[in-house]
Amino acid sequence: MTSRLIDLAAVLARVPVSKRTLGRWCSNGTFPRPIRCGRRVVWHDGDVSEWIEKMRVADAADMVAHGLPVYAHGDGGDIVRAAKATASKEARANG
Repeated sequence: MTSRLIDLAAVLARVPVSKRTLGRWCSNGTFPRPIRCGRRVVWHDGDVSEWIEKMRVADAADMVAHGLPVYAHGDGGDIVRAAKATASKEARANG
């Protein structure tokens, strides 16, 4: 099974956050760590897709828990909200 490698620009096109936020998420384990190929930094496309799906599920579960409607397709903001919630929970847990 082959997995396509994608660069930073492709990741940022799929995950609407700043480079700094993405770097912080990679450092604290919120987002899959990149692979260094010489000077380039790349990610496995499958890892990014799995992360996006995990965040969608987490966001949907959070919305259900709060009695809010869940939509099948969002503008990408649902991914960012779920990632920020996950990161803040981990920060609180780590003190």
